[in-house]
Amino acid sequence: MTLHPAAGPVLLVTGFGAFAHYADNPSGAIARAVDGASVDGTRVVGRVLEVCWHGAWPAVLAAVDELAPVGLLCLGVCPDPFFRLELMAKNWAAPLADARGALPPADGWMRIAPDGPAAYWTGLPVDVLAERMEGRRARLQARDPGTAYAAARPWPDAGAYLCNHVFFRAMHHLGGRVPHRGFVHVSPGAEPGTGAPTRHEVLSAGGYLVGEFARWLARSSAGGG
Repeated sequence: MTLHPAAGPVLLVTGFGAFAHYADNPSGAIARAVDGASVDGTRVVGRVLEVCWHGAWPAVLAAVDELAPVGLLCLGVCPDPFFRLELMAKNWAAPLADARGALPPADGWMRIAPDGPAAYWTGLPVDVLAERMEGRRARLQARDPGTAYAAARPWPDAGAYLCNHVFFRAMHHLGGRVPHRGFVHVSPGAEPGTGAPTRHEVLSAGGYLVGEFARWLARSSAGGG
């Protein structure tokens, strides 16, 4: 069932489930945590995707069909100790096995979409989100210099695994339906005292990122900047 406009604009947030050594994937945990939130009239719906070449994108597309969101924020996990605001989705899928042991449905050139361009730029307000995340980090760090808080950086390469696959599909197929869409990699979370953000901080920062994107969407829908 598609939501009616009267129900308010929807921000769809997706994260991934378990794979490899990420038994409790923080991207999926953030999606679960923000599900059901409301920010300045924007409703947030979170969905967790299986790390599956043949199932992840259909699940995103089904959620878009159901919810008709104005924004789509896809999340994944990366080993870096900061959030990566991905700038570019590439038309390339590396022949790496997913959580089921399957390989990607790419052609002989490892292209995700043979009829597509080599890459797309993100549809997220990356500059705004980077500024808001840095403001949060600086405020928290000033109060508690001994704790590592999550930074966020624009990043040029979303890899060639499921994260980039979903990112590229979203950019390739949803241009006329979801104008504000893109991908962010979150850090995995570390033990206290390691100099990297803890898992609790990663989840808190992820929730903040979702909230700031929802606020930006609300202002954009109202004609603001």
